[in-house]
Amino acid sequence: MVQMTEFDVVLRCGNAAQLQRRWDITFARLTYQSAEHGEAEEEGYLHRGLTFREAMDVLRGARGCHVEADSHPACLLLPPRWFHIYRVEHDMATGDVINYALHIPPHITPASRLRVARLLGCHVVK
Repeated sequence: MVQMTEFDVVLRCGNAAQLQRRWDITFARLTYQSAEHGEAEEEGYLHRGLTFREAMDVLRGARGCHVEADSHPACLLLPPRWFHIYRVEHDMATGDVINYALHIPPHITPASRLRVARLLGCHVVK
């Protein structure tokens, strides 16, 4: 018998293994100068086409960072589409800050999106 972890329980997509590999993580690097203009100095994809487990492994280093869903509070009527993870990296000498965003694949159900929100520590309303 195979034991399931909390990561396995979140994704119940049947046999569609190719669908599970669609989690993307983007980044935005902010500097003092770019923040004055309201834009990121650099932004783009950090990882594309990850499984949920791989995405969680990447974000493991961001534990303790502030996480927000794109909809607040997250609920079944307005399930999150992505999550912002703030100040994953902060260079104290230059003031540069790197934020991440975890993008949820479109095939993930609203209930599973809320499970991901709870796992990441976001405020969820029933």
